[in-house]
Amino acid sequence: GRMVCGSDGMFTSANTLEFSAVIEQIIPLAQTSKGKQMVASIMPNNNKLAILHHLAETEQALLVLHRYQEPPMGGIREMEEIL
Repeated sequence: GRMVCGSDGMFTSANTLEFSAVIEQIIPLAQTSKGKQMVASIMPNNNKLAILHHLAETEQALLVLHRYQEPPMGGIREMEEIL
């Protein structure tokens, strides 16, 4: 499996972290098939800049959730069918 560098500088197998089990629990929470595909394709990352970028995105999403109580995606549908 892919190796991930931990906070202690030690490399750990993503399998040891049960990464795939976590992903399998998140997939059903996605609202669209594209979202499910995106979740399924997530891979562990040890690039500090990429991690900080994704954390900032997550923080922004959390702010939207707190403000609107649910994602502002009224009328969302499967765009792949249209495209």
